[in-house]
Amino acid sequence: HATGHVHLVRHAAAGDRTTWKGDDRERPLTKKGRLQADAIADLLEPRIASMVVSSPYVRCVETGRPLANRLGIDVDVTGFLEEGSGGRGFFEFVESRPREEVVMVSHGDVIPAIIDRLGNRGVPLTTRAPDGRLDCKKASDWMLTTRNGHVVAAEYIPPPDV
Repeated sequence: HATGHVHLVRHAAAGDRTTWKGDDRERPLTKKGRLQADAIADLLEPRIASMVVSSPYVRCVETGRPLANRLGIDVDVTGFLEEGSGGRGFFEFVESRPREEVVMVSHGDVIPAIIDRLGNRGVPLTTRAPDGRLDCKKASDWMLTTRNGHVVAAEYIPPPDV
């Protein structure tokens, strides 16, 4: 079978949107967020992703950049991971890359929308969180296993300790 993985990573810590002055799309990672982004790269680098795809928001691109830099690839920006998109286009994108290891960086509204759709399709959802929660904390990873371009399992991996 043609198996692959998609890592749906929520952007790392980026401060409070209510205190950020300016366009929210430009809000960068905080110091903690940069440490989280490096820790995500530590965890995912051995998997040798073929692509790092991100929402166009600065905090998402900055979350994916350390991994992309280590792999010698660019962060590809796409609208279907953008806040408010509902993840429309996600399934078509995944189905077109059946054997790949893809890292996607997105938001706390998009990732749960995708996970809900997977659950509704009967995909088993599991978690490594000690409290057993299916969550979407900043810097967390939903590792989706694909077979022939279709998601067959989803596992929540809590954020790295930094």
